[in-house]
Amino acid sequence: MKNIILTAVFVSIFIISCANSTNKVQGGDDQVQPDETADETADDISDDLSDDISDEILTDPDEPVSDDDTFIGGLDLGEPVAGQISILANGYDGAASSGYVTAAFYDSPVHFDAFSTYPDLHSEKAKTGKCAIYIAENAACNPACDFDEYCSKDSKCVKSPAMVGAGAITISANGQSLFLSFDEYFGYFSENNIAGMNSEPDITVQVDGDMVEKFTTVIPTPPLVLLNISNFEIALHDDEDTVITWEQSGNDGEIIYIVLNFGWHGAPPEAVILCAAPDADGSLTISKEISKLAPLNGGAGLEPHGSYAMRINRSVVNSNYGKILIRSGFNFYVNVRHE
Repeated sequence: MKNIILTAVFVSIFIISCANSTNKVQGGDDQVQPDETADETADDISDDLSDDISDEILTDPDEPVSDDDTFIGGLDLGEPVAGQISILANGYDGAASSGYVTAAFYDSPVHFDAFSTYPDLHSEKAKTGKCAIYIAENAACNPACDFDEYCSKDSKCVKSPAMVGAGAITISANGQSLFLSFDEYFGYFSENNIAGMNSEPDITVQVDGDMVEKFTTVIPTPPLVLLNISNFEIALHDDEDTVITWEQSGNDGEIIYIVLNFGWHGAPPEAVILCAAPDADGSLTISKEISKLAPLNGGAGLEPHGSYAMRINRSVVNSNYGKILIRSGFNFYVNVRHE
């Protein structure tokens, strides 16, 4: 709409200028001379129309939000990172707080949360409010890429990110510790009851270092507060927005993070919807403009990618390979319906 308005303005100014900027000299042949008053009139009209356009642009609800609106907890929405340490308890277990710790590091930034490690397969198609949708492009590389490459969304062969080690990792809270060692195929993983998660402990993360430089950081864990998601299902509609609400904890820095994946686990997702909002907001909205772009989803599926909502704290450590995301909190698995 903005482009149409701007085009109309410039066409109007051009016509006015052509019609009024020249006058014939009386008594002469076809010689012309500039009409200064016409130029002033055109300038006045241009200024008035520019003011009107500026007002409309500032108030246009269809304008996409700026990147600043989705930059939260040290990262922009959908930003790839060089590594992640994820300390998540199962929110549905209540006091039991069964959960897991996972970690992985790469020699170049990647996507986690089922984007697949390849950072250049999906394109952002829409961003409104605190949410965005990313859709896989139909890429084809000819000749085929080498074994250590992948075919990007631009149909170009790109070197695949390679997993790297960071030495032993120790996760400590409330006097207890978990120890994780590196596996060259799976990274770091420990499936344990995470002691003390419901008591909102400060969790210490110690990385001894290897190819990734050593570091130590502390991250708090949010309280276990459920999100208001009926039957653990998020329904998307083409004709209305989807609103997700929660009870605010009142703690600074906590984030509600939504990941909705489409497609089956044998391939990268067809599409991903990401949302991130401060706990203090109390709600977030997946707009119908985003829902319209999402693939249909619901009913029986061939082992689909998981979707989930999280209440987390997160921080970013700058390493020799780039940003490493540290997050701690509670994970709630959800079903996605879009019919």
